[in-house]
Amino acid sequence: MIIIKNGALVTPQGLRRADLAMDGDKIVRIAAAIEPAEGDTVEDAAGCWVFPGFIDGHTHMQCWTGMDWTADSFETGTRAAACGGTTTIVDYATADRGVTMPDALAEWHRRADGTCTANYAFHMALAEWNERNRADLSAMREAGVSSFKTYFAYDHLRLDDAETLEVLEELKRIGGILCVHCENGTLVNELQKRVFEQGIHGPEGHALSRPDVCEAEAVSRLLYLAHLAGDAPVNVVHLSTKLGLEAIRAAKARGQKNIYVETCPQYLMLDDTCYLEQGEDGFAGAKYVMSPPLRHAGDRAALREALVAGEIDTIATDHCSFNLHGQKDRGRDDFRAIPNGGPGVEHRPVAIATSFEGQLGPEDLCRLMSENPARVFGMYPHKGCLAEGADADVCVWDPKARWTISAATQHQAVDYTPLEGFEAHGRAKAVFVNGVLAARDGEPTGAQPGRYVPASGKGVLRSCGEYGLFTAARRPNSPYFTATAEAGAGYRRLVAMTGRPRAASKRSAIVGSLSVSTWLSMTRAVLSSSACISALSTWATRSGVAMTVSSQPQRSQKSSGRWTASLMGLPSPEAPTIQTMLAVPEGITGSQAACALSGSRLLPSASTNT
Repeated sequence: MIIIKNGALVTPQGLRRADLAMDGDKIVRIAAAIEPAEGDTVEDAAGCWVFPGFIDGHTHMQCWTGMDWTADSFETGTRAAACGGTTTIVDYATADRGVTMPDALAEWHRRADGTCTANYAFHMALAEWNERNRADLSAMREAGVSSFKTYFAYDHLRLDDAETLEVLEELKRIGGILCVHCENGTLVNELQKRVFEQGIHGPEGHALSRPDVCEAEAVSRLLYLAHLAGDAPVNVVHLSTKLGLEAIRAAKARGQKNIYVETCPQYLMLDDTCYLEQGEDGFAGAKYVMSPPLRHAGDRAALREALVAGEIDTIATDHCSFNLHGQKDRGRDDFRAIPNGGPGVEHRPVAIATSFEGQLGPEDLCRLMSENPARVFGMYPHKGCLAEGADADVCVWDPKARWTISAATQHQAVDYTPLEGFEAHGRAKAVFVNGVLAARDGEPTGAQPGRYVPASGKGVLRSCGEYGLFTAARRPNSPYFTATAEAGAGYRRLVAMTGRPRAASKRSAIVGSLSVSTWLSMTRAVLSSSACISALSTWATRSGVAMTVSSQPQRSQKSSGRWTASLMGLPSPEAPTIQTMLAVPEGITGSQAACALSGSRLLPSASTNT
C-alpha cells in the first residue's frame, strides 16, 4: 500500500487531519492514523493539503483544425496536466461533417490510448445533425460519453437553432448534457470583415471582432432553446463576459433549471490589453488569440465576483495550444489567420489558488476543479472526492511552495505560456494517478498510468446522478414547504419531504426546521450512508445551518405523521436507517433545503427557485 500520512485531507466541509491509504488503483482506508506494514510506502504530507485529483473538463489535445495540429498531443498534454496536479482531463472528440460519432470516438481513442499520464474522458462534438447522429447518441452513452458539444460559431461546425433544439431534446431523453460554444458566428464573420477593412490587422482585431454582445446573445439564445426543450441540461463553456453572466442570471431568475457554468483562468486573470503586447518581434499579442477572446477589465471583475459568490460551477482551461512561432505567426498580417487557442492545462490549479488567495479556500478549489467537474460529467463519486472505494487519484499540495511560471520550465509542448513570470503560491508535491506516482514537485516520473474514464452516471442531470432531482415549493399561505424527488440512477421511488416552522432556539438564531425523510427501493447500491451525510453536511456548513443526525435500527416506520427511513442509498436493507433534522435559518428557501438533500448545494442551479 501507499500511505499518505500527516496531511490535511480536503473535504467539502473543510480540512480533515487524517491519513489515507491506497492499494492498487483505489483508496482503501482513511483514518486518523494508519500504521504502515512491511512493504508499504509512506508519503509524508506534513504541512500539505491532500486533494482528490483535479479534473480539467475542457481540453483539445492532438486536435487537427484543418490547417494545424495542436502543439500538445495526449502524451505531452496529460503529462503536463499531471505535473500541475490534474489527474483527469475531459477532451473534445469531434465528429466532423461526414464522420460518424462512433468513428470519431474510435479515432480519439487511437490518439490517447496507451500514451497518457493523466486519465482521460471524452465529450463528443457534433458538426452536423442528421438521423444517423440521432441514432448514435445512445451508442455514445453506452460507450461512456455523457456530454456533447455544439457550436454557434465557426462555419464548419455550427448547427442552426432548430438543429440545436432537436439535439437538446434528444439529450434530455437519453440522459446527456450539452456543452455549447456561445458566440454568434454570423455576427463574428461580419465583424471580422469590417475590422479588417478598417485597417486593423494585428492581434487586437481579434477581440474587436468578437465583442461581448456576440457571447451574450448566444448564451441567451441557448438558454431559451434549452427551456423550449423542457429545461434540458446545458453547460455554458468558457464564459467570458459580464453580459453573458447576466443572461444566465436572468434565466435562473425565471426559474429555469439545469444550467451549469464553466469559465477559465484566462478570463479571471487577464484582459484585452494583452493584445497590445509587442515582444521582440511586435507580435506577442498573438499569444492571447483564443475564442472567446480576453475581455475588458470590467468583465474580469464581474466573473471573479461571481466565482467567489458560487455562481460558477467549474473552472476548466480550454487548453488548445499552438506555438507562437511557426503557427500563430502565420497570421502576422491578418488576425483572422491566427490559430485560436492557448495553453493552460499545467498551471490551472496554481493559477487559481494564487490569484484567489484569501478569497477561496482549499475546499473551494476542490469544489471548482475536482468535485463539481466529476459530478457534471458523471464521474462522481469514483472521482472528485477522497473516500474509501474511490479511485486513487490524489494530489498532495504544498501551499507554502513558491516558484515562477515560465515557458522555459513548463511541460506543455508549446513555446510560450500566457502566465510568463507569474509568481505562483503552492505546488503539486506528489500526484498519484490510479495509485501510481505520476509527478513529484512539478516534474513527471515517466509513468503513464492514465486510462479512459467512461461516464458512469447521469451527472448533474438528476442533481448529480445518484441522488435524484429535487424540487421544492412553499405551500400557499403556509410556512410549510414540500419537496418532491424524481428518481435518479439506481432508484425506483422517493417519497416527498415536508418542512414546518419551529421556535427559535435559545442556543442559536435558528428560526425554522426541516424534517426530512425519504424512502426508496434500490435496484443497486450506489452511495453509502456516510456519503449522504457528507452531502448534507456540506450544505449545512456553507449555509450556517445546524444539523444533527441520529440512527435507528428499523428499516422504516411511520412516527408522529412523519416517515423515518433510509435517506440515501444504503448498501443493504439491514443497514441502519438515517433520520436527519436540518435547522434552517431565516432566508433559506425550500428549494435550497431540497438542494442540500440532493448534494447539489455545490451546483446551485440544480435547484428550483421558490
